[in-house]
Amino acid sequence: MTNDLKRLADIVVDWTGTDIDNLLRSSPGTDQATQEFIRCLTWTLAQDPEARRLLGRLLEDEFRS
Repeated sequence: MTNDLKRLADIVVDWTGTDIDNLLRSSPGTDQATQEFIRCLTWTLAQDPEARRLLGRLLEDEFRS
């Protein structure tokens, strides 16, 4: 996991108070867990400029690879 990815994950957890690991473990592969994760991510991105910058860098890296 890259530092940007780790940092973004930390920010999501900090902003939402959601234990992402527990969420995904408690109902792996379910629509509910996936939707909740996406809600947490999008809410965090709307709140935090650093999260948006990190996601932008991750997207740029992915496009390059």
